[in-house]
Amino acid sequence: MKLGDNDIQIEILYAGICHSNLHTVWKDNSSKSNYPMVPGQEIA
Repeated sequence: MKLGDNDIQIEILYAGICHSNLHTVWKDNSSKSNYPMVPGQEIA
């Protein structure tokens, strides 16, 4: 993919997953989640 003048490219080496992410994926009682879902946060 070619980057445009206003684009940047980053390489994500690690992503943290917290308990809330796992709870949302495994047992979503709120029925407000959209699937497919990619949980994760705190990219490094």
